[in-house]
Amino acid sequence: MILSLVAGSFFMYSKRKATK
Repeated sequence: MILSLVAGSFFMYSKRKATK
């Protein structure tokens, strides 16, 4: 589902922002 893709992308983005 697209929702899953969006959630994964958002999660990855949030994790990357938290790391930096």
